[in-house]
Amino acid sequence: MKGKKLRIFCLIFFIFGFLSLIPPKAAGAFDINYAFGARAMGMAGAYTAVAGDCDSILWNPAGLSGVKNFQFSSMYINPFGISGLSQSFAASAKKIGN
Repeated sequence: MKGKKLRIFCLIFFIFGFLSLIPPKAAGAFDINYAFGARAMGMAGAYTAVAGDCDSILWNPAGLSGVKNFQFSSMYINPFGISGLSQSFAASAKKIGN
C-alpha cells in the first residue's frame, strides 16, 4: 500500500510540473512581484527565514526540511481583471523518511 501511495504522489507531482511548463499568454506584460502563498503575502514577502511549509520551494528550498506531514497549496491570481493575464501556482510536500 505504501508503494502505491508514493506512485500516486509522484504522478500528481509530475502532472503539476508539466502543467507549469505551459507558457502564459501575456508573460512580462506587467512587472509586478507577487508573493505566492497566504503566509508569505501576510508577511509582505519577509518569509524566507521562517519557511517551513510547501510554499517554501519558491522562497527557501531548505525550508522543505521543516515539513512534518503532507501539505498542499494552490493559488490563482488574475491581476487588474485583465483577460489572459493570470498566474497560477500549485505545490505539495510530504516528509519521506528521516
